[in-house]
Amino acid sequence: MKISEPNVSHCLESSFEKAVKANSFNNGIFTTGLPDKYTISDAIFDSCIFNGLDFTNILFDNVELIDTVFENCDLSNKIFDNKLIRRVKFVNCKLTGISFVKASLQDIQIKSCKADYVNFAEAGIKNMCVDDSSLEKAYFCSTKIKNVIFNNVNFTGFEVIDSVLADIDFSTCKIDGMRSDFKSLRGIIIDKFQAYNLVQMLGVKFK
Repeated sequence: MKISEPNVSHCLESSFEKAVKANSFNNGIFTTGLPDKYTISDAIFDSCIFNGLDFTNILFDNVELIDTVFENCDLSNKIFDNKLIRRVKFVNCKLTGISFVKASLQDIQIKSCKADYVNFAEAGIKNMCVDDSSLEKAYFCSTKIKNVIFNNVNFTGFEVIDSVLADIDFSTCKIDGMRSDFKSLRGIIIDKFQAYNLVQMLGVKFK
């Protein structure tokens, strides 16, 4: 599966303060200058690189992400519901509680991130790769998933309802405590050790 990389080749060092005042985030590399508290409204992060920024006190209100890279950033509890998220890479980021409800995600890379409690309910996901990350208690409900790779992902306690996971390989992942319906489980790929735990979860007893 080929995932399109974010187009950030024309990014230059930029002032976050100036971008905030102009409400324009384009072709910039942002490493400093976050205000203590601020709301970014009706904005598109387009062809941007954010490195080492803590967005804890920044509220996103109607923000879309296109051709954007986040490295070593804290985006915990940020809301991207109903938004377009395309060609975006998260590397070594804190994404705990991040919400993508009804969002459209395409060509997404998540590497070495902590994204526990991430919410993908009713989202459309196409072309996504998650590597060496934690998605404990992640939530998939009526999620449309196409072309997804999970490699060494901690899915402990995650919940999947009314979502098609057929042909998705979980064999390198931790799925202890998984909760799901039968429809969602049909066709998933797991190893023999995971199969034992999964059968127990379904209430089957071994003799």
